[in-house]
Amino acid sequence: MDIRTQAIHTAMVTVLQGKRALLCVTGGGPQADYGPRGINGPLEQLLFPITHGTLFFPGMDVLPTFAVYGTGALDTTATEAAKRALEERMIRLFLDKPIAFRRQNEGDYPDKHTLASHIAVGNFGTSVHIATPDATTINSEVALMGKSES
Repeated sequence: MDIRTQAIHTAMVTVLQGKRALLCVTGGGPQADYGPRGINGPLEQLLFPITHGTLFFPGMDVLPTFAVYGTGALDTTATEAAKRALEERMIRLFLDKPIAFRRQNEGDYPDKHTLASHIAVGNFGTSVHIATPDATTINSEVALMGKSES
């Protein structure tokens, strides 16, 4: 990292350090579309460049994503339920635990780029960059709305 880039990064970290970030997203299809074998792939993997690269990297505490699925078929009841779920989530904004992303400069990445070979052995993908016993899901709470799962 050149000196100018390092100065910009340091300034961003200083400004954003300790701030909380929460992504609120919608998916037109059912939750199954965004599962491990779903047509779109896991939502947390689709959002990883944002949650990890854009929000976590400059120092923010990133909360698990709030998602509303099936928005292509929401009726009034489901819309109201989604609103209530988001309100509840916002009430817990400063209580919920952030995603435990591994930190680049704390030993898990000896060369500052690649995860150490003794960590998450045999596992690959974005989930290895989360320091939790079950790092397969960072989208720990979602609101499943809509009438149909198909």
